[in-house]
Amino acid sequence: MKQKKHIKLNKKLLLALFAISPFLGFTQDTIRLFDFSDRSNYILSGGYIGQQKTIDEGVSPLLYEGLNYGGMLGYRSEKMNRIWDMEASFGMSFQGSNAINDLGYFTTYNIDIATGYLWNPDPQQKLPFNVFAGINATYLMRMRFNEQLFNASFGYDVLTGIGLSGQLSKTLHLKGFEINLWRWQVKYLPHRVTFETAFDIPLGFVYLRPTYVVIENFVDGRTDPYDVERSKTTGIGRALLLNFNTGINYHLRNNNIIRFGYIWKYYKIDPGYSPVHGAQHLFQLIFKFKLNKTAHE
Repeated sequence: MKQKKHIKLNKKLLLALFAISPFLGFTQDTIRLFDFSDRSNYILSGGYIGQQKTIDEGVSPLLYEGLNYGGMLGYRSEKMNRIWDMEASFGMSFQGSNAINDLGYFTTYNIDIATGYLWNPDPQQKLPFNVFAGINATYLMRMRFNEQLFNASFGYDVLTGIGLSGQLSKTLHLKGFEINLWRWQVKYLPHRVTFETAFDIPLGFVYLRPTYVVIENFVDGRTDPYDVERSKTTGIGRALLLNFNTGINYHLRNNNIIRFGYIWKYYKIDPGYSPVHGAQHLFQLIFKFKLNKTAHE
């Protein structure tokens, strides 16, 4: 009889321990399934303005250039040993030539989408600056509406590339100071400034480009300008895409960042019948809004 009571008592004790075990767990170290304290996540938003140049030999042998402006959105995740980001931009430009008798011009719409993954080959930070290297995928579209030009009234270039990326950066810590001018006082708190330069060089491409002949028509009689059967696969040489971005990141006291940058982009497609070259020189202003708090803050 005593043995049965002992067994019942043990069962009640086990049930009680099982019931309070979730509450006992709060006294232990918490296990986080998604811990972002080791990285900085940002939403990117901003705009750019600058110059765009185009030589589309399927339409005209002249150089057309003009004002280019637009906006961008993106996401960026940074750690000590890697960087992953994705950016998309949309803009437009109005380009004309310097020829006296040329009354034509381009109205161009630009779409650029890029993503990249970079690793840090110097995790011990033996170098005096941060270096990253990795891969990228880039999508570029240039749609041109041509007014009063000899050949086609509409042109386009679509270029997708996969290749190499790199980034160099150096962060400086600015000391705070105070300036007293009679009743006026200026107080500057300590800040950080990061000098950064990055590049993308795709090596393999898929491009889509029309074969011009007369206004709104093509050599092969097709009327759909985005026919996928026109797409071609090629390597660096017949197609080329370069992207260099240099700028200054100013770190605010609330951990957000303002970036002032200069961008140079160049692309070329030479299918053999009507090559095209295009370049952009852009001044960029980007706001990087931080989404989380890291362990070192």
